[in-house]
Amino acid sequence: MSLKCLIYLVLISVGLLLLEVCLSEDEMQPREVNYKKFIGERHYVVPFKTRISQPFQEGQTIHGVGMIKPDAKRIDINFHKGASRNADLPLHLSIRFDEGKMVYNTYMGGIWSSNEQRLKNLFKPNTEMDIRIRIINKKYQIFANRVAAGTFEQRVPLDGVDHVSINGDLVSLRLFHYGGRVFPIPYTAVAEVVPGKRLDISLLPTDKHLKCVNGHFTNCIDADITVINERYSFQIFFNGVRFTTFAHRGSPDDIRTLEIDGECEIFSVTVNNAGGE
Repeated sequence: MSLKCLIYLVLISVGLLLLEVCLSEDEMQPREVNYKKFIGERHYVVPFKTRISQPFQEGQTIHGVGMIKPDAKRIDINFHKGASRNADLPLHLSIRFDEGKMVYNTYMGGIWSSNEQRLKNLFKPNTEMDIRIRIINKKYQIFANRVAAGTFEQRVPLDGVDHVSINGDLVSLRLFHYGGRVFPIPYTAVAEVVPGKRLDISLLPTDKHLKCVNGHFTNCIDADITVINERYSFQIFFNGVRFTTFAHRGSPDDIRTLEIDGECEIFSVTVNNAGGE
């Protein structure tokens, strides 16, 4: 089976997979845990602050995963222009459990803007936080545990942003990553996903017939699809949960190109070592 055909099968399955997401996550526990959920997982110290190696670009997603404290009140995420304590903040995102809101503001020239924008806080104390901030069309698109929470206007250009910080009421932080771009549909690329490699795709289904709000399908769920090439089969994971297996019908070493097509918006595509545990 070619990788192109395999991706078609995976995308066709997204509707069924999204239905499963509408069910309790407890009903979707993987049969076995052999691979890391995300590439780059490790233990980060909180408060966390890091210098980014390259400026943020249109279409990129800033992604953080951590465990929220049981008595959490606030978690703050900042984009810094400089390393100093009083550096400008083109983005200050405050997740406020005491208010039930996610609040966006900017801090420029030593002054907080009087214009705070607010969204409903979809995170809960004592649960995992998966937050994604996508930079697109001069907006910040916010995903909370893969659900589109809303957008904020990008008030200040991101030129000069060189640090990101995450602090507040987190027990732990196990992932910080940024990447992606604006992808064409259909998308074709060289992708030598030979045995021992994994293909990770993050995308947003855009089929208007898919709904999943309060038990019904919707197109607001960001999906992570992982394809791992083992010697005798492709292992397919959806949002970190093992979903199915496709036995090889041809040589597992003969994977050279990738094509993604269908009603979806691609956020990121990466090929890495499988990282079996």
